Amino acid sequence: MAAALYRVSLRMAIQPGKEKEFEEAWLTGAARIADAPGNVGQELSQGEGDGAYYVVSDWESKEAFAAYECSPGHQEHRRSLAPYRTRGEMVTMRTLYRMDAEGRARKKSSVRVLLHLRVASGQEDRVENLYHRVSDELDGTPGLLRNELLQGLAAPQEWAVLSEWRDADAFREWENGADHRGTTAPLRPFQNQEAGSVFGVYEVRAEH
Repeated sequence: MAAALYRVSLRMAIQPGKEKEFEEAWLTGAARIADAPGNVGQELSQGEGDGAYYVVSDWESKEAFAAYECSPGHQEHRRSLAPYRTRGEMVTMRTLYRMDAEGRARKKSSVRVLLHLRVASGQEDRVENLYHRVSDELDGTPGLLRNELLQGLAAPQEWAVLSEWRDADAFREWENGADHRGTTAPLRPFQNQEAGSVFGVYEVRAEH
């Protein structure tokens, strides 16, 4: 298993008509964040349904992110985005597993699918085993680049499966296929029905 990364996910609602200006401001700030000690990478995605933006940044450790949060650069970045955002919600998490499909190159038009799970205390090992079972069955699925099992830090019972697909067409083809429901059935009892939406589909708009 690869070393666990500290992942920060931020959902932001943007003022209508300000999307392009927001993206440009984010790209400018992301270039500076890339030089911050401990930053591993960043992505900007946009939800297909609600149009909200999602920033995902990976850090070598919780301490590295905390140091950046206290830096003048972080405050400057927040100020640069403030004119465009109407609200924001941040979630921090630690990656547990990551699986990459061999020979698959990532593209900026790739799609991320986030499946929300709720795992009661004592069920962690069972869910991890089921995750591996499902991942083994999905191995070789056309268009599937990788997937990860995530656990919330602030709310340890809130888990998620994050999968990356070559594009929206590849995901939809699998989703509408005959094997979709049967393959993912083992994790279905753990789907978080309180999350508002059990899963979300997001297209990558920018990556740094």
